[in-house]
Amino acid sequence: MPEDSCVAYRRPEEKHLDVARRGLARALVALSLCFFAAGGAQAQALGSSGPAADSDTSWFARYHPVARDTLSPDTYAGWEQFQVNCSRCHGQDADGTSFAPSLVQALGPAGPVKTESAFLTIACNGVPGTGMPAWCKLGLREDELRQIYLYVHGRATGTIHPGRPIKRNAPT
Repeated sequence: MPEDSCVAYRRPEEKHLDVARRGLARALVALSLCFFAAGGAQAQALGSSGPAADSDTSWFARYHPVARDTLSPDTYAGWEQFQVNCSRCHGQDADGTSFAPSLVQALGPAGPVKTESAFLTIACNGVPGTGMPAWCKLGLREDELRQIYLYVHGRATGTIHPGRPIKRNAPT
């Protein structure tokens, strides 16, 4: 057969590949139908009207809870700065980790950090020998540290709950 022919040609020993491909395609279709049927049965068992009912948002709410707190723009900026600079050591909600203390407890009523000034001194200068960096030397400005304090102080006093807050729009 000429090489430039448009006729598809397969050698007899390649025929088993076509059979295998068709079998695999049929198996995938059957498996998809089983999953679809199981999803529909599960959704109906949960009381929804079908496998993709619009009213069933429990899966979404489990992973995307509604924000409990609405913060001022400065406090929200502090939450953002905390997430970028502090949460890797002090935990997502400032509750501490195995290698950095809870800032909620440190700034709480029984904690050692009693004032904003004490917090700013520690955050700006760091704590030698502990792994706490001197954030002022690393480029954080004092106003950014004050915003972080607003967020962490709110967590310590209980006025800000764990989780992602939302930002209150500035008055127009």
